Amino acid sequence: MEFLNGMIFMALAIGILAIIVHIHETIAKSPRHSGENGERYMSRELHKLDPHHYTTINNMCLPSSGNTEITQIDHIVISTYGIFIIETKSHRGYIFGSAKGKYWTQVLGYHNKYQLYNPIRQNYAHERALENLLGEKLKTPPVALVAFPMATELKIDAHDKVGRPLHIIDKIRSHTHETYSFAERTSIFEAIVAANIVDKEILERHKDEVRELHEAVVS
Repeated sequence: MEFLNGMIFMALAIGILAIIVHIHETIAKSPRHSGENGERYMSRELHKLDPHHYTTINNMCLPSSGNTEITQIDHIVISTYGIFIIETKSHRGYIFGSAKGKYWTQVLGYHNKYQLYNPIRQNYAHERALENLLGEKLKTPPVALVAFPMATELKIDAHDKVGRPLHIIDKIRSHTHETYSFAERTSIFEAIVAANIVDKEILERHKDEVRELHEAVVS
């Protein structure tokens, strides 16, 4: 009897473990979870940029004058050399598309094809939102880029705007003309964070970071 009870307990334990593993795999494969993973990966790569010249803020929800009242921007890099907007897409497989096309195609396996809205077009709303928000603070137009951290291969005719994370980092670093002073960067940072509709408290959390960075730059 004890042996039988032990076997039943073991079978139940294995069954529960299998269910937990299945739930974990299902969540990991969900679009939302994949998107969050892609954005976290891109955020880590962006934070490797020299903090003396680059400041990255993530997941900003700003007022929009487009089709919606709010536009969500995955990453904004405020730098000595310009302002960069990065839209991160966590689509896997092969991505086909053109800069001017309304939709792109994601291919998984041999027969599974899906459409996605052209993220370059999606970035137009992001650019307009920043331009409306910052006004005369902007000395040059924001540079809008699209990152695909998880794609197998990209077949897009917009190599200057779309790429893997390392390509996006290289694209950002290719801008070397000094455009913004530290004071101007700080002003832009504060304006963007203060306008964030989701979490206005982030400005308070970043004030110490901004002050420490200022002290490091001027010392």
